[in-house]
Amino acid sequence: RRKGEPPLVSHALPFIGAAIDFGKDPLNYLKNLQSKHGDVFTIKLAGWKPTLYIGFRLILYCITHARFLFIRSDVLTSFFRTPFKDRRSDITSQDIRNLLSLFFLSRNHSLAVKSSENLRFFLETENVGIIKLHDFCKRVIFDITFNLLFGSLPDYDESCKETSRMYDVFKLYFKRSALLVDRIPIHLLPETKKARTEFLKLMEGIEWSKRENVSRLIQDIVDVNPKLEFLQQRARHLLVVLWAAQANTTPAFFWILFYLLSNPDAKRAVMEEYEQLKRNDGWPTMQDILGIKRKDLDRLVILDGCLKETMRLTGASLSVRKASREEKIKTVDGRMFSIRKGDYTAYFASVTHMDEEIFENPQDFVHDRFLVSADEPRSRFSKHGQRVAVSRAIMTFGFGATRCPGRHIAMIEIKLAVLALLRHFDVRFANPNEKTPEFDLSHLGFGVMPPATDIDVLVSLK
Repeated sequence: RRKGEPPLVSHALPFIGAAIDFGKDPLNYLKNLQSKHGDVFTIKLAGWKPTLYIGFRLILYCITHARFLFIRSDVLTSFFRTPFKDRRSDITSQDIRNLLSLFFLSRNHSLAVKSSENLRFFLETENVGIIKLHDFCKRVIFDITFNLLFGSLPDYDESCKETSRMYDVFKLYFKRSALLVDRIPIHLLPETKKARTEFLKLMEGIEWSKRENVSRLIQDIVDVNPKLEFLQQRARHLLVVLWAAQANTTPAFFWILFYLLSNPDAKRAVMEEYEQLKRNDGWPTMQDILGIKRKDLDRLVILDGCLKETMRLTGASLSVRKASREEKIKTVDGRMFSIRKGDYTAYFASVTHMDEEIFENPQDFVHDRFLVSADEPRSRFSKHGQRVAVSRAIMTFGFGATRCPGRHIAMIEIKLAVLALLRHFDVRFANPNEKTPEFDLSHLGFGVMPPATDIDVLVSLK
């Protein structure tokens, strides 16, 4: 290490480094290192060497001042540059926001409509009774996302069959896909490789001219690369978009349902609030659903608070940045550390989410934690005497200018699916003493962690 650089944590295994200890219990592992080395230190993590920031003031500094840190552009460029003929070496956060904003530009498409239609179809065609909650969430979110982005066939029955066929293949790929992001070679995951190959062939075989309500985002990708020699490359881009659109939405949908079912008072408060916006009994009509606009959802502050609390408890994103130049970082106690050009820096969201100074009893689900009265400030949270805004207290979607640009779509999708399910179906645990599942740590660092085990729920029409 050069003089003035953060301390480098020693590890018994040279290449693997901290990967095993970090994977077992990341939060306590980092807190132990913080007690030994302070708020800034460097670890070796499965082949790369990130510098971790632990102090909350440090992350505030990085959000507001550290312009020398930028998101890894090599991955984003490989995903987005080619289909849009962008020759630049870096993709900016504004480029990503512009790209995702295309979701909202399709006049003949409605996220609200797709959420309700697909949820209704799934529950009415399945043998409603005891179902696996996480499997159910995966199927519903895939149905909504696939039809929202890729449109559907004109014939309803054929469209349902196509969606089911796509899901059966995609779920096999999705099961281990997080390992690919961890740079595990796909040839070591034969089932995943086979599923990806099969799904890409299905993507290549789609006849886009025969589909209805294709989103503007997907249509632009198709229009830019219409030639046959681009079919495989285009299919890979479409797979990336489909994966990213549900990687966090699916587990978040599971966890908010789990917490609402575990907390009857929270569920009751959410549904009573919703009743004030209800248009009529039974399944809402097309016009009723279209009436549930963004401003209506914004009025559902209890539901919004429950979703924020869910994101806080289950979000474990590892926000990684790369230094574009040499720079110095100042800690709370006045120490200065040098960061080299090209160094990777990272912040683990759970450090903030489980901070006892910011959140009282941070391990508990408190459905009204984020509710404030009219005479209270917008945020009641603080750290070191400094007020902490909600947008900085919850970092599941990342932080700063490079926060996930699709987060608003995900939040709306989850809220509508929760309301449609709980409004029209009686859902309860098959085991009244159901315990909170452990997290599947293979997704650690990506955002919302899925459950390691599924749970049974009883579902019946109201």
